Amino acid sequence: MNITDQLQKRTGQILLNGRKEPLAYGTSVYVTQDDVLTWTLTVREAIYSSAQLQLPYSMPLLEKKQRADTMIKEMGLHDAIDTRIGGWGNKSICLEILPRPKLLFLDEPTSGLDSAASYYFMRRIVSLAQQNEMMVLASIHQPSSEVFELFKSLCLLSLGRTVYFGLSSEATQFFALNGFPCPSLQNPSDHYLRTINTDFDEDIERGFGGKQSTDEVIKLLVSSHVSSNTYRQIQLHISEICRQRRYWYLGMLMFVMALSNVDRNVLDKEGQACFFTQFPVLTRRSFINMYRDPGYYWLRLVIYIALVFGLGTVFCDIGFGDSSIQARGSMLMFVASFLTILAIGGFPSFVEDLKVFDRERLNGHYRTSAFVLGNTLSSMPFLLIISLIPGAITYYLAGLQRSLKHFIYFASTLFACMMLVESLMMIASVMPNFLMGLITGAGIQGLMILGGGFFHLPNDLPKVLWRYPLYYLSFHKYAYQGLYKNEFEGLNLPGNPLIGESTISGEAILRDIWQVEMGYSKWTNLAILFGMVVLYRLIFFGVLKMTEKFKPILREIHGLAHDTNRSSLEISIGTEVEAASTMMKTGMDTTTTDRDYQSRVHEVELETCDPDEPKEPRNDFSLTWEDVWVMVSNKSKGVKPILQGVTGYARPGELLAIMGPSGCGKSTLLDALAGRLSSNIRQTGDILVNGHKQALAYGTSAYVMQDDVLITTLTVREAVYYTAQLQLPDSMPVPEKRERAETVIREMGLQDAMDTRIGGQGTKGLSGGQKRRVSICLEIVTRPKLLFLDEPTSGLDSAASYYVMSSIASLDHRDGTRRTIIASIHQPSSEVFQLFHNLCLLSSGRTVYFGPTSAATEFFASNGFPCPTLQNPSDHFLKTINKDFDVDIEQGAPRKVSTEEVINTLVKSYRSSPNCQKVLGEVAKINEQGHRAPLKERSRAKFVTQCLVLTRRSSLNMYRDRGYYWLRLAIYVTVAFGLGTIYFNIGSTYGSIQARGSLLVFVASFLTFMAIGGFPSFVEDMKVFARERLNGHYGTGAFVIGNTLSSIPYLLLISLIPGAIAYYLTGLQRGWEHFLYFVAVLFTCMMLVESLMMAVASIVPTFLMGIITGAGIQALMILGGGFFRLPNDLPLLLWKYPLYYIAFHRYAYEGLFKNEFEGLKFPSQAGNKASFISGEQVLTGFWQMDVEYSKWVDLVVLIGMVILYRVMFLAIVKCSEVVMPALVACISATPEQTKKVMMNPSDKSVHG
Repeated sequence: MNITDQLQKRTGQILLNGRKEPLAYGTSVYVTQDDVLTWTLTVREAIYSSAQLQLPYSMPLLEKKQRADTMIKEMGLHDAIDTRIGGWGNKSICLEILPRPKLLFLDEPTSGLDSAASYYFMRRIVSLAQQNEMMVLASIHQPSSEVFELFKSLCLLSLGRTVYFGLSSEATQFFALNGFPCPSLQNPSDHYLRTINTDFDEDIERGFGGKQSTDEVIKLLVSSHVSSNTYRQIQLHISEICRQRRYWYLGMLMFVMALSNVDRNVLDKEGQACFFTQFPVLTRRSFINMYRDPGYYWLRLVIYIALVFGLGTVFCDIGFGDSSIQARGSMLMFVASFLTILAIGGFPSFVEDLKVFDRERLNGHYRTSAFVLGNTLSSMPFLLIISLIPGAITYYLAGLQRSLKHFIYFASTLFACMMLVESLMMIASVMPNFLMGLITGAGIQGLMILGGGFFHLPNDLPKVLWRYPLYYLSFHKYAYQGLYKNEFEGLNLPGNPLIGESTISGEAILRDIWQVEMGYSKWTNLAILFGMVVLYRLIFFGVLKMTEKFKPILREIHGLAHDTNRSSLEISIGTEVEAASTMMKTGMDTTTTDRDYQSRVHEVELETCDPDEPKEPRNDFSLTWEDVWVMVSNKSKGVKPILQGVTGYARPGELLAIMGPSGCGKSTLLDALAGRLSSNIRQTGDILVNGHKQALAYGTSAYVMQDDVLITTLTVREAVYYTAQLQLPDSMPVPEKRERAETVIREMGLQDAMDTRIGGQGTKGLSGGQKRRVSICLEIVTRPKLLFLDEPTSGLDSAASYYVMSSIASLDHRDGTRRTIIASIHQPSSEVFQLFHNLCLLSSGRTVYFGPTSAATEFFASNGFPCPTLQNPSDHFLKTINKDFDVDIEQGAPRKVSTEEVINTLVKSYRSSPNCQKVLGEVAKINEQGHRAPLKERSRAKFVTQCLVLTRRSSLNMYRDRGYYWLRLAIYVTVAFGLGTIYFNIGSTYGSIQARGSLLVFVASFLTFMAIGGFPSFVEDMKVFARERLNGHYGTGAFVIGNTLSSIPYLLLISLIPGAIAYYLTGLQRGWEHFLYFVAVLFTCMMLVESLMMAVASIVPTFLMGIITGAGIQALMILGGGFFRLPNDLPLLLWKYPLYYIAFHRYAYEGLFKNEFEGLKFPSQAGNKASFISGEQVLTGFWQMDVEYSKWVDLVVLIGMVILYRVMFLAIVKCSEVVMPALVACISATPEQTKKVMMNPSDKSVHG
C-alpha cells in the first residue's frame, strides 16, 4: 500500500487477487508507525467518533457504539477508556480496524511496547484476523519469541534484497542448512537479525571481524534462497493465483447476472458514512479539540484581551478633536491589521489537525469537503468569542460611535478578518514544512497590509501590481474601508482653520483624507470579506483535492517503493500466503535440527561479580538509594505516588536493569537517581554516592535521554566531534579528541554513517536506531564513571540492541575503568537481558524484585510463576505483572487470579525474602565505606573554548537549516521589493512626509516583527541546549555568546540586502552614512526581537505559547512606540511612563526618522505662511520627537537593549537552575507525612 510522499522509482508488479487494481475503502487500512492522534480526546471519544465516520450509515448508532467498545476491550484499553490520548499505540490501530478490513498493513505495530504488551497486542491482531478472515502484513523490528511464533510467514530483507521468504517455522532450518544454526535458547528472530546486520560487521571489542563479512553472508543467503525449492514453489503459486483470478474475472464479466449471488473475493468498496453524517461528527470532534486545546483559541483570547485593553487605554475616549481623525484611522487600522495577524497563533494547532486529517484521508475515513466544512463550523463559536469580547473592550474604551449597530458591524468585520487569516494560513499549511508555512503566511499578510491603503493612500499606490490587482485582492482594503465608513459616516469633526474650514463631515474625511471609495455601502465591504472567506476555504479544498489527484498520477509515472533501504522483518498473515505455505510444506521437509553454536563470533566476555564479594576501595563510584518515595501533586486527585519506598544499589563494574510495564516508574526512578526530577515532583528518602549525599559532579556521570534531541543538520562525525571539543579538557590535544570521537562512533557501529547528516522532520537522515546510538555516543565521550540510560534500545532491532548494550557493557575492558551503569529498559532480548548483573523490577512504583538477574527466574518459580524453558525470562516477568491485559478477551473471562493479586503476592514475597534483607545489608555496607573520596568534578574545556566551539557549531547549523535565516531572507527580499515599488522614488513633496514616516515605521515594525519566524528553529536549539546543560557540557553564558556571535553574520546579511533594496528603490536620503545607519538600526532591531524571543522561550512552557506571547509583546510595543498614537497624545499612566520608554520601537522610530528628516526641506502645507518646512520642524511638530540628542544615542540605546535582553535570558535560565530546586526542597513533604498519605491501606506490610 503506497502512502509515502517521496517519489522513488519502482518496477515490477503488485497484484491484488491476481489483478492490478487500487485498494477500495473499507477493504484495507494502513497503520503508520507514528501515532498521529487528536490528543485532547479521550480514548472513548476518539474511537467512537472514528466509528461514526467509518462504519456504514445503515448501521444503527447503538451498534456503532458497541463496535467501538468491543474494539477498546480487544486492544486492552478498557482501563484507559476515559483517559485523554497519550501513551502507546494501540489506540491508532483501534481507529483503523473498526470497519473490519480484509487487508491490514501495520508499520512497526509493537514500537514502544514492552514484550508483554507486544505479545498480548499481536495476539489480539491474530485473533481478529482469524475471526474476520483478514490478511495482515506487518513490518516489525524486534519481536519476542512469543510474538514471532504468532506469524505464519516471514519475509526477511537486508539492503533491499530478500534473504528469506516462506513459513516462519522453516526459517531456522534454512539458516542452519547454510551454516548459521540458531542456538536452542535464543529467540530465532534475534538470531536472524544478528546474522544479517551490517552495522556491526567489525568486532570493535576484539579488533577483528569474523571469518566472513556480513555482506558475504547476506549474498550467500540470498543466493541460497533464490536457488531453493521454496522460492520456485512460491513463483509457481503466484502464477497460479494470477491465472485463476484472471479466468474468474472473465467469467464474472460474461455471467454477471448468474454470479450475483456468489460470494466474490474481489475487494469492492463497502458502505461508508454519508457526507451529512461525516461533517457533523467532524464538527463535534473538532469543537471538543479546540475547546480543550488551550493553544487553539484560549491563549489567543488572553493575548487579545491584554492587547485591546492596551488599545482601549492608549486611545481612551478618543474624542472629536482635529487629532481624532488620525487617531481613529490608526486605531481601526491596528485592529484590522495587527489584531488579525495574531490569528496565525493558531497555525501550530491546525498543523497538528492536518496531520490527523492526512492519516485519516489516506485510509479513506471521510471526504475532504467534510473536513473543511467541519473545521469551519467548529471554529466559528470561538472566533465569535474572541471577536466580541476583545472587540467590545476596545470599542467602548476608545469611545467610538455609540450605537449597537455600529458595534455589531465592528465585531463582524473583526470576526471576518480573523476567519480570513485562518483561511489564508490553511492554504499556507500545504507548504512542505511548518516553518515555511508560518513565514510564508506572515509574508503574504505583510504585503496585503502594505497594499491595503493605509501605509500608502490608494491614489498614491503604483498602478502596476499594487493598485491592480493587489489593492483589490487584499482583504485589508475592504476591512479598512468598511471600518472607516462605519466610524466616520454621520460624524462632523473640526476642520482646518488655515483654509477657512470650521468643520468637516465624515464623508469628506473618507473621500479626501482616507481616499475611501464611496460608491457603495459598508455592508458591501463586509459581504466581500465573507465572500473571500468562502473563496479561501474553497482554494484550500481545491489544493487538497489536487494533491489527491496528482500524487497518484506522479506515483504511477515514477513509481514508489516503501522502505527499500532498510533491513527489517516483513511478516504477512492471510489466505493467499496460507495457501502458499501449504504448498511449501508439501515440497520441503520441515523437520529442523536444533544445533548449538560451537563458537560465537561476537561474544562479549563480561566480568562476573559475586554480590557478596567485597570490592577493593578504588576510584570507583557506588550508588545506593533507600526508602525513596516520589510524588506528584494533582489538584483533583491530591498527591499521587509514582515510587513507593524503593531501595537498591548499583556497584562499579556492573549493569543494573530497571524493568517493568509501562507507567511503573522506571524513568522516574532513573531521573531520581540522576538528580533530574522536574520541579513539580517531590522526593523523599536517601540517595547516596559512595555513602555521601551529594550532587553528581561533571565528568563523573552522564545521562542518555529516551528522546533523541540532536542537531539535525550535523553529520554524525561533526556532532560527536563538537561534543568532544566541548567536554574534554583543553589539555587534551585536538588530534586525540578527534580520535576519541571516531573511536566512540565505531564502538556504536556508526562507522558507515559517519558523514551522514542526522536528519529530522522533513529531511532524510539517519534511521531511528542510528539516532539512538548517536545520542549514546555524545554522552560517553568523557568515559563517565556513572552512566544512566533511559530506554537505550528504544527504536533498535534485537541485533543492534545487543551490540549497543554489549559495547556499553564492555567499556570497562577497553579502558580499564570500572563503571556503574543503570539502564531502564522495556523489552530486552534474551541476549541483552543476560548482559545485566542485577535487576530492579517495578510495578506501580513498588519493588517486585531486586537482585541478581540469574536469581529472578527462581524467585518467580518459587512464588508459583515458573518461566517456560524456551521463553525469554524478561518477557515472562513483564507478562506476569502487566495489568493492561488483565482480562483475556479471547476466552471471554478474566484470569483466575487477577494481575493485581499476582503483583501483591510478589511484592510481599520479596519484602519477606532473604534476598531483600541481603539488599538492605549491601546498601548499609556500601554506605559504611564512606571513607572513599566523594565525587570530584573533572576538568573540562575552558569557557573561551566552549564559546568558540558553540559559535562554529551554531553557525554551521544556521547555514544548513533553511528555516533559520535563508527562508526569512527570501521573504524579506520579497517584502523589500514590495516596499521599494510601492514607495518608488518617494520625492520631497509635503505628502512625502507621511509616506516616509509610514515606510520607516513599516520597516522598524513589520520587518522586525517577522524575525519571530526563526523562533521554531531556536526552540529546537533550546531543546539541545537543555539536554547538554543538564549533562554539564557547558554553561548558559557560553550558549548565549555562541548563539549571538553565530547569528550576527546572517542578521547582517538579511539587513543589508533587503535594506539596500528598500532604501535605494524608495529614494531615501542619499549618502552612505545614512544608509549604513538605516541598516544598523534594522540589524539591531532584528537582534532585539531574537533576544526578546529568547527571553520568552525561557519562561513559557510551550512553543505555541512562546510565539503568541512574543507576538503580543511586540504588538504592545508597536502600539506605544509613538506612531499610531503620537507621543504627546499617549496617556501618561502606563503608556507614556513606562511603556513608551521601554518599547524599543520608540528608539527605532526616532533614530530612523532623525536619520531621514534631518537636513531635508519640504514644501509647506497650503495656507502656511512659510514656503518651506525643515526636517527638524517635521520631527518636532509633525512627529513630536525629541531632538535634544543625536540619532546615535538611539542606536546605542537599541544595542544596550540587545545586551539587556540577552542578560535577561541568561538570568532566567540561571534562576531556574538555582531557585527552583531550592523551592522544591522547601515544599517537599517529610517521609512520615508522605507515608501517611501514600501508604496503601490494604497493605499492612512494611515496604522495603
